[in-house]
Amino acid sequence: MAFTGVTLEATTVRGWAENLTSIEAMRAAGYATLEINGFPRWLSNLVAAKPAELRTVLLAEIVEEITRTETDYRDTLQNAARADDQTADLLAPVLLDAATRLETRRLLNSSRRHGTAGHLLTIAPNGNVRASVKAKEIEVLGPLQGNVEGADKIYIRNGARFVGDLHALGLVIEDGVFICGKVDPSRPSCVIA
Repeated sequence: MAFTGVTLEATTVRGWAENLTSIEAMRAAGYATLEINGFPRWLSNLVAAKPAELRTVLLAEIVEEITRTETDYRDTLQNAARADDQTADLLAPVLLDAATRLETRRLLNSSRRHGTAGHLLTIAPNGNVRASVKAKEIEVLGPLQGNVEGADKIYIRNGARFVGDLHALGLVIEDGVFICGKVDPSRPSCVIA
């Protein structure tokens, strides 16, 4: 019923999207995810008037769909893939960033992975990584065996177990961390762009 109300208002009230508060815009964006035949026609007005609110809601919904394991139902992501150019342009950069982070975390949750990541690399608490890793920023929450180079900063969080050498311009080491190796708080030999 609420979806129908939003659709009626969007089609009959001139400047509908521009007059919404941030909370109303986020609620309308949430209703847009309920449409079963793609995004509603009024979504393009919401993209133009309240892009940040729309991006926040749709990205949260898509990330939830991607990370949900009990079903492969991905309607919002599929709708985003078929959206108009304005909506696609709004979502594409944040979807790429979110997908990269999710895939990096998925890879690091299994053992014996090796490689270089982009901007932020997170070793999950239940991960068991045996690799040398490089990234712009690295956050270690779980077990890691290997050398780590962070172009900017490395965060070693409470509960992490680290065996290897740390190289970064900035280091944040919390209480409750196990580290066995050298810590070098200087510019790493390789800079990740």
